[in-house]
Amino acid sequence: MARLSPARAGVPEYPGLERVGRGKVRDMHANSQHPDVLIPVATDGLSIFDFVLNALVPEKGKILNAMNHFWMKMLEGYGIKTHLVAAGRDMIPFLPQELQENEDFLARATVVSREAVLPVEFI
Repeated sequence: MARLSPARAGVPEYPGLERVGRGKVRDMHANSQHPDVLIPVATDGLSIFDFVLNALVPEKGKILNAMNHFWMKMLEGYGIKTHLVAAGRDMIPFLPQELQENEDFLARATVVSREAVLPVEFI
């Protein structure tokens, strides 16, 4: 698990989800009602390569998530299968009721299929 900055350690828990992992800028969650998917949530945390800064950049997680969604959809447009299941309001069937109208959460999260992890980092 990544070392967290004090600023990043204050990222809230989400009701109805279990946090199963924490990276430099994303937290990984699971919903016991949907065991075949995971819900990564992009935070406003800041890192440079493997150095985690003690700072948050407001709205960064939303932008990071939007870029991720763009590239996943772009790859799918070329016939490349990704692990993306849902984003935005399409995530609602996978979420606990407490989060279904949480616009901040919906802008930071995606639903992805559980896949085997390849231990490779792309920069």
